[in-house]
Amino acid sequence: MDIGKLIQMLRTAEDLSQEKLATEVGISRAYLSQVETGSKDPGLHVIRKIAEFFKIPLPILLAGETGQTDETNAAMYVQLNKMLGDILLVKMMSSKRKKKKRKSKKK
Repeated sequence: MDIGKLIQMLRTAEDLSQEKLATEVGISRAYLSQVETGSKDPGLHVIRKIAEFFKIPLPILLAGETGQTDETNAAMYVQLNKMLGDILLVKMMSSKRKKKKRKSKKK
């Protein structure tokens, strides 16, 4: 999976629009769209801002760039993908709890 798809997964797990994430990290919505579709590669400063925004380790996003051509990179990729899956699961569960709290406060 490339870095753009990882960013898109994180964004959608948080139920964020491209516009909102782009604004939060200081880039245009169009540029974020190009990153997510793979037509542009983000610079390290953008990747760092996105990692900070989602409060995840920078290597998670960089893992998409390692490829799976040798055993070392493949093992690291699998390990980081598992970590990403765990992070996304926790974030989705947290998001659902927040939505439930908001609904119960409105009642």
